[in-house]
Amino acid sequence: GMFGSEPFCTVWSVGFYLVLRVTVFTVLLVSVSRTLALALPVYKVNRKAVVGSLIAYSTILIIIDTVFIVTGTMETRFRKNESFCEMFPAVGSMKYGEVYAILLKLQLIVPTVFILVSFLITTLYITRQRKVAQRMGKEESVLRHVSVTVALFTAVFLICFLPGFVIQILYVVSVRYEVTKELRSNPIFKYYAHLISVFLLPLLNSSLNPCLYLTRMPQYRTWSGKRSLQVTIKGKTWVLLSAKSQSSLA
Repeated sequence: GMFGSEPFCTVWSVGFYLVLRVTVFTVLLVSVSRTLALALPVYKVNRKAVVGSLIAYSTILIIIDTVFIVTGTMETRFRKNESFCEMFPAVGSMKYGEVYAILLKLQLIVPTVFILVSFLITTLYITRQRKVAQRMGKEESVLRHVSVTVALFTAVFLICFLPGFVIQILYVVSVRYEVTKELRSNPIFKYYAHLISVFLLPLLNSSLNPCLYLTRMPQYRTWSGKRSLQVTIKGKTWVLLSAKSQSSLA
């Protein structure tokens, strides 16, 4: 099939890990900016700086991946047991391939740590605000609603990404310690842990986000309220979510 094609496997692997890392960095920017808004109410987040940092980070990742792939340091292969394409250090370039692997793991581990810390701080502030919620004005209530929404998105992200975070740490530790090497050689861990934590759970996170959009964002409900979600099976049509029912959610 397509995954047996080396060019397709390369594009798919590079694209997947690029989107994965950009997603983590995006959540980092959103989470940290909301935490700063709560901890420092006077501080105004520079939107252009946030967007610029995201574009710059994505560009750097693309350049790094391109260099390692074009120079033949990294190559992609289809793993039949897990049914997905993966990147590996090329034969004869193991040292440089390990550098790329370490960079990849750091790009997943470090942002997740900051996201976790930011989430804990945001949750603490939201908990304190709850005690005075009745005395809040309209503007403060809106800001609190936004903070709760960001906290929910971050919580779902952490639930889906923390297993992958743990896996990446085990990969790093296994370079030095034999105990984790034995764990990695375990068939269940080898064939399922990486597939579930790095591929399936992030995809689950992406599928849950629209549900949060619908329940937490009035603008999204207004936009989606102009459309109806219908499913047709064997000639029969079911309206799962009509414009009328969506507007009632608001």
